Amino acid sequence: MRIVYRQIQNIPFEMWMKELELEHITDEEEARLGHPMPKRYRYYSGGENSQTRVHERVYEDFEQFGRLFEEWAEDETGQKLEIERHNYYNWEREELYLIDDPADVGKLRKELEAMSRMAEEE
Repeated sequence: MRIVYRQIQNIPFEMWMKELELEHITDEEEARLGHPMPKRYRYYSGGENSQTRVHERVYEDFEQFGRLFEEWAEDETGQKLEIERHNYYNWEREELYLIDDPADVGKLRKELEAMSRMAEEE
């Protein structure tokens, strides 16, 4: 089942240009390791104005997600970028979502049926 990995960050106004430069470099490095390219968004309205940055990447399954993140964690350049990026935001939240779309409906049905059976057994 495909998943979405979402990072939500609050970027101080004075750090936006550095953040954009780092995103470009990070995209190139992640692409080199096989990561899907992210879609990025900024809040249009809300309490954080447009200082909130959202990065979303879609992975084919948890196996791909785990393998690529392990490779990133073991990559020297990736780790330097990972350390550097922590200087560019006030806070960060990471989220994982399961994608429920027609391409995954068979897997979703199996998962829900298994969960239903487990609940009945309890």
